[in-house]
Amino acid sequence: MLNRGLNRTPLTRSVGIATLIVLLGIALPIAGLVASAQATAQFSGTLVDTVGRVLPDTAMVLSTAAPSQKHQARSDANGRFVFAGLTGGEYELQVERPGFATTQGRVNLAAGQSLVQDVALQLGTLQETITIADGPPTPARAGGSRSAYKAEPSACSQTTVGGCIEQPMKLRDVKPVYPPQFSGSGRDAVLKLEARIGVDGFINDLRVVTPGNPEFAAAAIDAIRQWEFSQTRLDGVPVEVKMNIAVTFRGQH
Repeated sequence: MLNRGLNRTPLTRSVGIATLIVLLGIALPIAGLVASAQATAQFSGTLVDTVGRVLPDTAMVLSTAAPSQKHQARSDANGRFVFAGLTGGEYELQVERPGFATTQGRVNLAAGQSLVQDVALQLGTLQETITIADGPPTPARAGGSRSAYKAEPSACSQTTVGGCIEQPMKLRDVKPVYPPQFSGSGRDAVLKLEARIGVDGFINDLRVVTPGNPEFAAAAIDAIRQWEFSQTRLDGVPVEVKMNIAVTFRGQH
């Protein structure tokens, strides 16, 4: 049914213009909010090692878990990198360079932020696996001593480009002994340990990271503490390096 009280007179030109202005006044703030929400972020900087030398031609990836996003970049000849067109959020940074850890931490970005921050790559972790069988112990020590080792001059110190890693050499090796109180029991044990090789080549911060029988843990720790290495050097500079050690004791079955 028609509403007899409704004014159906066409709008005059002046009224139409006024209405348009009012509508534009409503639409413009909304458009501004949309543009702000879509503002992209950027993350840039220089890729270096812990000595401070640049790392060129290195693949880098920024990724998020939810929603899944992955952005790739590569450092240039001067170690510079740029990730552009990013949405705000928390990202995980990964790199692909031999000898260095793959995961390098997290980056938090706000919408529209331009973050400039250098990234210093951390060295990777050394791995060693040992299996000890129940039975007569193997010779306790093999190799020489660090005191008798003479390091050669490092060619890595002569370059301005970073990433030159000289791996440590084990100079003194002591094998764990299967605990004699369990000999003939058929008992097995698997231990995981973490340690650091100091700049002096000796084992530091040794600890067991998996629960296990204390007698087996003591046997492993007693042997590993006696290990000696040559220095780990990065760009010719002595540095510490992490080491993961897996020790398996096998009983007689």
